Amino acid sequence: MNCSGRPPSLDVLGRRAERLGRRAERFAEQAVQRRQTREDRWSSPSAASREARRQAAAADKTVNKRVIGAVLLAIGGNWLLAELGLFSLGWPGLFAIALMTLGVAMIGTAQAGRTRPLIALGVVLTLGLAMSSGVGDAFASQAVGDRVLTPTSASELRSVYEHDFGDFTLDLTNLDLDSGSPDVDVQVGIGDIHVIVSADVAVEVTAEVGLFGDIEIFDAVEVDGFGRTGEYQDPGWEEAAARLSLELDSGAFGDITVERA
Repeated sequence: MNCSGRPPSLDVLGRRAERLGRRAERFAEQAVQRRQTREDRWSSPSAASREARRQAAAADKTVNKRVIGAVLLAIGGNWLLAELGLFSLGWPGLFAIALMTLGVAMIGTAQAGRTRPLIALGVVLTLGLAMSSGVGDAFASQAVGDRVLTPTSASELRSVYEHDFGDFTLDLTNLDLDSGSPDVDVQVGIGDIHVIVSADVAVEVTAEVGLFGDIEIFDAVEVDGFGRTGEYQDPGWEEAAARLSLELDSGAFGDITVERA
């Protein structure tokens, strides 16, 4: 610092300007280095790999959604055709169509990304097909597949029938009910319930569909829609010698039909 009151000499001013110039150069170099470091960080292999993984995951989700959508479209289309009465594949046919659709879609999209969720869906559909068709000893239990029972006496008639998966038919045409009024409860998880009774037995029916399905009791009751209940009682049921009380419950999907032989 100059305390003499004289202006600084040209040499002093030159040295000061030189120091300021060197500081400005260092600042500029540091700024360039910081910018280069940021660019290197974003263009590093790890950042590129993260971006690639993100794009691959997005592609996988798109492929999986399309394939699952195709499977649901196949199931819904076949179900609609069956409801319209054009044809009925039954549960085994429905699962087979869904499984074939999934297989074709997975082959067509194998190069697009990972298909682990689709493999899990394929396992579920395969199990459903095996259970509904009764294939294999592991699925040969009476709780899966289509069943038809024809009891002919009161001792053979059970009070409760439970069926998990598949259509269930209870043919009571030859049931000998000279007297008495047994109560029969039929519960099916997924599948149709079909009960056939003889003309000489008075019948009381309570039918309930948990989700989707139609209820038809003789020609007297017809109910369709979501979560519906239908009730019927033959005229003179209280005075009849041979009476039968039916409680029919389709837990999720399935129609309930009661008819006379």
